[in-house]
Amino acid sequence: MRPVAFLLGNLTDGGSETKVVRMANRMVRVGLPVHLIYLGAPHTLRDAIDDDVPVEFLDRGGKFSFRALKRLRKYVSSEAIGTVFCVNHYPLVYGWPVFRAGTGRRCFGAINTYEIPALRDRLFMLLYAFILRRCDRVIFGSRAQQQLWVEKYRLQKDRTTVIYNGVDADHFRGPDDPDMDLRASLDIDEDAIVIGCVAHLRPEKSHQDLLAAMASPGMRSNAVLLLIGDGPEEPALRQYVELHDLSAAIRFVGRVDDVRPYLSLMDIFVLPSSSEVFSNAILEAMAARIPVVCTAVGGSIEMVESGETGFLYPRHDVDELVKALETLIADSACRERFGANAAARVREMFSIERMDEQYVDLMSWSSSERDRD
Repeated sequence: MRPVAFLLGNLTDGGSETKVVRMANRMVRVGLPVHLIYLGAPHTLRDAIDDDVPVEFLDRGGKFSFRALKRLRKYVSSEAIGTVFCVNHYPLVYGWPVFRAGTGRRCFGAINTYEIPALRDRLFMLLYAFILRRCDRVIFGSRAQQQLWVEKYRLQKDRTTVIYNGVDADHFRGPDDPDMDLRASLDIDEDAIVIGCVAHLRPEKSHQDLLAAMASPGMRSNAVLLLIGDGPEEPALRQYVELHDLSAAIRFVGRVDDVRPYLSLMDIFVLPSSSEVFSNAILEAMAARIPVVCTAVGGSIEMVESGETGFLYPRHDVDELVKALETLIADSACRERFGANAAARVREMFSIERMDEQYVDLMSWSSSERDRD
């Protein structure tokens, strides 16, 4: 197999970038020839990359960098890289010219965005769609996302593939007993029901719906909500908490390096997003045996079996969110059953091993197809 490269926009600690870095580390450890190439700053994840993974920084500058394109072409040639996985839209503009048809190389697009809402981005999609229609494969994170993009951007469905995110089920299974010292440090009573949400505090995550549910008259007074993550919405959310006198029930935890101790405290996990491709945070909660309540959007419908592993509700429907929370808060046996079902579903369908195998299959397919060219 000729070497394979993942081409990223940067090495920020976002979900897509973290997933790719971890996957590259695992693949190199088992002897697969994988490179990481990234266009520009930030370099946050650089220290998370194993020493055995070759890394190339293209030092992109400006809106489009011909210098970075030239560096990419030179690196690909010197390392004899045969396939590139362009992670999200912008890297395609660099990856496709170097790996386009006729070069003897393969160009894959790995798209982790569900919708393109902004007008400026929709205009750029004219270029991105042109490139995507000419990629050897386009990889999507859920079937809902695949269907939307195939229809909206006129992609050939037989040149698209769905690879679900995978998590290390053993890593997130967590301890049988919660971290009581952490619980005490967060000032959570022993008999409190802990509801958790792990997500960047951004508008599309719709945290205010969750706060509105916590402010509902029907919500149990002993429920405590942990908001794990940071982001631009934090000031507005804190203002909402103060305005609705929710300070006793809400804990702003901020960004954490290891979410597992916090998962160990949670009785219920909630993700109220208005848009999702395929949430790693949901998978991690499911692996930790926590029932999930989330919006019926994107890949969440493919992850969560409503009434079996948790509950789905229509986006922005706070009344339905409250009903789901009240049901789980009142029934500990239901929480335990849903949590066990969720963990089993992760092991069966969404394991990290399954995800890696599908990427390796694509790499092998690319090599065999090239050999026949």
